Amino acid sequence: MRLRLVSSQTVRQELGLMNCVLKQAHQEWGIILPYGVPSVRKLKIPQGRERRLEGDEEIRLSHALKNTSNVRAIFLFAIETAMRRGEICEMKWKHLNMKKQILFIPITKTEISRTIPLSNNAIKILNGLPRRIDGYVYTKSTYNTIRDVARTARTQGGLDSGIHGTGLYSRGRGGSVRVLISRHLN
Repeated sequence: MRLRLVSSQTVRQELGLMNCVLKQAHQEWGIILPYGVPSVRKLKIPQGRERRLEGDEEIRLSHALKNTSNVRAIFLFAIETAMRRGEICEMKWKHLNMKKQILFIPITKTEISRTIPLSNNAIKILNGLPRRIDGYVYTKSTYNTIRDVARTARTQGGLDSGIHGTGLYSRGRGGSVRVLISRHLN
């Protein structure tokens, strides 16, 4: 069965593609299928994992990252902005408007560009970074480094081993709520 090899989301996307092709063949090209266009039930997508940081976990993670200034800056920036690891690694200085405190993200996981507000802390983090000659805020090799360093920091910080990622971002009305989400930095 295909689900043993790939995720349910992948199977769902593949079935959607096949359905579109069969409908196109039938409606646009006049190809008659022996049993008509099959109707396939969509697979349920599992809900993403979510775990809130508790007590001093944010401090412990930050402390565990103290010797990795680049990843620590990303960690703190992720908390302030709710950005995914890939979005942070693709950031370019030209997309930042420091006066208006906004960042334009042209390419996202959902393929919908967005503009996000930057907190004073996010601006402070960015101001502490050196300017790279290639225009990126962080080096491209940072993507996997974040994952690897985050795993080590999670262990050093004493966070439970049941967490599969270390994606930290803030969200909430008015105030900031620290959330640990596996899909963001893992």
